[in-house]
Amino acid sequence: MNRILAFILISTVTTGCTAIRSTVHLAQAEQAYRVAVEADAGTWAPYAHARAESLLLKAREEWSYSDFGPAETLFDQSKEWSEKATLEAQQADRTQPPPGTDAPGLQPPASASAPAPEAAQ
Repeated sequence: MNRILAFILISTVTTGCTAIRSTVHLAQAEQAYRVAVEADAGTWAPYAHARAESLLLKAREEWSYSDFGPAETLFDQSKEWSEKATLEAQQADRTQPPPGTDAPGLQPPASASAPAPEAAQ
């Protein structure tokens, strides 16, 4: 009987510590992501920002299912990508257009903005 109680006690304490630890990882990842957003990483480091956001969303999903091990790993990866996005955004040459805006094919063709000749009559 004492062994069963000891096992239950140890299991409860271990599970609780895992949940608390993953919650700390969650808070750190969310803080790093907020810093990236404030640095306008979505504009100046779009790939790193999108990667950080998708990892954070997936980590929250795993965390909501109490799957704390994978959630911690994903939170850590999201934090790393958020920090990378922040750094890229801070180091961006703001005198140039943001990445991806000057690529051909992203702007509408010149004829798309002008009215069709038959519509003008």
